[in-house]
Amino acid sequence: DFYKKICTIGKHMKNKKHVQLPNGLIKTDSIVPKDLLVYLAIKRFEDWETHTAYPSLKEIAKVCGCTEKTVSESIKRLVATDYLEVEKYKKGKKYFFKKYKGFEAFALEFLDRDDLSFTEKQYLAAQQQFLILENNLGKTTYSSYEMSNKINMSPSTIQRCDRSLIAKEYLTIIPTKVKDEETGLLKNEKIFNLEKFGQAVVFVLKNHEKSIQELKEENESLKKNQDIILREINKLKTARGESELILN
Repeated sequence: DFYKKICTIGKHMKNKKHVQLPNGLIKTDSIVPKDLLVYLAIKRFEDWETHTAYPSLKEIAKVCGCTEKTVSESIKRLVATDYLEVEKYKKGKKYFFKKYKGFEAFALEFLDRDDLSFTEKQYLAAQQQFLILENNLGKTTYSSYEMSNKINMSPSTIQRCDRSLIAKEYLTIIPTKVKDEETGLLKNEKIFNLEKFGQAVVFVLKNHEKSIQELKEENESLKKNQDIILREINKLKTARGESELILN
């Protein structure tokens, strides 16, 4: 029953239309946010069995909403990491995706949104890993300068994206009572409405991970109880055998 439940959850999630972005890729110093979107665009063409993809530069650029030159530059940086490999073949290029552990999920609904620019999407993709997720919202008290150091995007670009996202009602900024250790100024909390711009999939995944963990704990508990019962049965068998020897 345990494995049947795990398989059911797995099949259900496979039908959720999302693309995975390795957490390690986000933290690579040579990678900039636009590279993350290019990786996600290539991964949309992935064959789940072979973990390969064959999109042209034109197709990748169209999915991203950027130029082919931008795609080529990003691919060079991605190949320098341990997450993407490229081989030439007669009709074009073949992309191989390396294995990874943790990842951030991005819904096709979010990646295909027309009301978000290429820059806004790369900003949201890069900083998602650093958000506290709760009730379909993503929260952070990192300043633009602190986030800049984490995602390799300039503070001015982050601030410009924030203003635009506020205008689109995807972001709310509220003051807190927490002081910044360096400036002594009160920090602001940024609250991103992930559900509103199509990223509710992260909470679906979170709930499924919780379900899997609960099933694992339940299974471990059943195994422990089974071991206890087997030990008691063996004790009874041993005691019965000793009693029969005494009687004989």
